[in-house]
Amino acid sequence: MSKSILIFSDEFPPDVGGAGFVAMQYAESLSSVGYKVTVSTRFKGKNKQNSARYFIKYSLDIGLSIFSHWLVRWDLQKYDVILLNDPAAMYIAGIFFGKKNLSKCICFFHGSEVEYIFKKPKLVLKFFNYKFFVTRALRHSANMIVVSSFLKKKVVNYFNQNGVSINKTPVVIRNGVDKLLFSPVANSSQKRGKYFLVSCSRVVKTKGYVEMLNIFFRLNKKFPNTFHWNIVGDGVFMHDLKLMISNLNLSKCVTFFGVMDKEGVASVYNKSDIFWLLSQHEEGFGLSWLEAQICGLPAISLNNGAVKEVLLSRHSLIAENTMEVYDYLARIVDNGFIVPRAEVRSSVLELSSEVMVQNLIKIINEIK
Repeated sequence: MSKSILIFSDEFPPDVGGAGFVAMQYAESLSSVGYKVTVSTRFKGKNKQNSARYFIKYSLDIGLSIFSHWLVRWDLQKYDVILLNDPAAMYIAGIFFGKKNLSKCICFFHGSEVEYIFKKPKLVLKFFNYKFFVTRALRHSANMIVVSSFLKKKVVNYFNQNGVSINKTPVVIRNGVDKLLFSPVANSSQKRGKYFLVSCSRVVKTKGYVEMLNIFFRLNKKFPNTFHWNIVGDGVFMHDLKLMISNLNLSKCVTFFGVMDKEGVASVYNKSDIFWLLSQHEEGFGLSWLEAQICGLPAISLNNGAVKEVLLSRHSLIAENTMEVYDYLARIVDNGFIVPRAEVRSSVLELSSEVMVQNLIKIINEIK
């Protein structure tokens, strides 16, 4: 008899965000191999996600997300395993779940949870005692999963240094990508002399958009009509970014695609040549960089967080500063570089969604 699994995630597509996409990956993959999957998430006024493989249970958004989910009354006894995919899910479980139900939970850290929950919580999170209840969920859960070795070291070091006891060592399961969806197409070869850069993320200033724009401006001055920039995503910095691009007379050199589903993202990657995102965050993993490389695109990042575990192609760049990024792209033009898509793709195929899910199933099967 297949196990029944509840995936509890505040973030879920069509919301933009890596944690939500990972939750959807697990829902699709686990249901495809016979698990009975239910997703509990919060309806935020956007188009609801639908699936023929698994059931999605939406709670109303009452403006206080940490309590919205409890409006969905679960019969927790019918679930064999519960995946707590993000801080809001862990917080609610920490408040309302008894130890018996917590003992069948698996908690997930995707990147910035140490800062968000423990180091620099917002005042509202302090008021609602977020740290205490998340720690309770972690302590009594069956297991804790982190998405990179970098994040495991960060979590363990912080917990040890600050006396946070959760009675378990985090397990690393790296995120993976659907190799069939993110795959180079036959006509995706790059034309000599023209280079399409692409970025895909929430469009916020700390993802490095000002720094990338400055580099892009310099490149277009030195190499007119040589670079074009495709931007996928949306966010609070979008208006300012468009204004800055317009003021630099670069509007014809940039295409904005907005928020897209994964099929759309893969299509844009196949129309591009090089992925770049100069995030200032300590990235817990770096799913966008991985997706681009599996599509055959060399990827560029600053040396932050777990990018060394993701940028595995010798043609990708982990830069110490923006000057290295500019020099890398300038050399590409000077050398007439043609992107070796097949070689880039082969370097990261080990980070597939199939491997990711099989690793999770091993942990699920340990829960009795």
